[in-house]
Amino acid sequence: MINQKYTQKKSRRRKKRRLKRRIKRMLLIIATFLLFSLLFSIIIFLPYQGDAQHLQESNTKTATSHKNTEIALNSEGISYEPTTGDLSNNNEVSQDIESSQNMEPSSTNEPSQENTTAVQETIPETTPSSLPVENDYFNDAVFIGDSRTEGFFMYTDLKNAKAYAHKGLTVDTVFTDPVININGSKLPIIEALRQTSFQKVYIMLGVNEIGWAYNSIFIEKYTKLVDEIQTINPNATIYLQSILPVSNEVSSTHDYIKNEKINEYNCFIAQIAKEKNVHYLNVSESVASSNGALPDDAAVDGIHLKKEYCEIWLEYLKNHTI
Repeated sequence: MINQKYTQKKSRRRKKRRLKRRIKRMLLIIATFLLFSLLFSIIIFLPYQGDAQHLQESNTKTATSHKNTEIALNSEGISYEPTTGDLSNNNEVSQDIESSQNMEPSSTNEPSQENTTAVQETIPETTPSSLPVENDYFNDAVFIGDSRTEGFFMYTDLKNAKAYAHKGLTVDTVFTDPVININGSKLPIIEALRQTSFQKVYIMLGVNEIGWAYNSIFIEKYTKLVDEIQTINPNATIYLQSILPVSNEVSSTHDYIKNEKINEYNCFIAQIAKEKNVHYLNVSESVASSNGALPDDAAVDGIHLKKEYCEIWLEYLKNHTI
């Protein structure tokens, strides 16, 4: 009887020990799993945190260094809707920060004394009106521009000309950004021109550059663009189009896009046209209201023209040719 009780007691002890060992193993397995999960999370997410920090620092540095922004044509901002023929502003105008060579930050966009004098002495005379031409006049023409030129080609029937245009394009990035597809390869616009047959070039650039710190850089880069085109094709007819105005609302609320500044840059462009013996087209006069601003009904966002005004723009070009 005593042996039986002893045996039962011993059996219960063994069961308790086995239970404790099982619990310890389970706890060890759980602890190991949690430890590996923690290590895995650190390995996976730590690089992303570093990239995010680097990206944030990079964006902050870029936003501080460059004041050149473009009114973007994308799903988050302004988007073209071919079904309606108008521009729609889904939320607000988005801004693409574009880099430019030799740019330096500045707290002011005021022109230097030298540039101010140039503006005062320049009278932006446009190419005089002529007999209207048909669309085939533009068969050998290339249009260089930013998102406004993209809209011009989307909303007009000018399908026979070449559009070397891209949102955010500037007189600097025409030399650097590969945005034109030539035989399956993306090339900067200047390089694409070297592989293109053309006799006429229409340029409209400048609205993105208005935020640049120094007017002299805009003049230098624009002049270089004209020089390069003349080198590629010395016989080409070059038209420098004025920068189109913006609406009164945009001009009064935007950080740097002001109609007064646009007028100043147009004087620079007219002066370049005069010095380089090319043709200046004051396209602005065809779409501007009596106060010089873009009419409220000309563009949903106050910047990019609707179909009706793109057609007015085209008619102006047809009536001002050489």
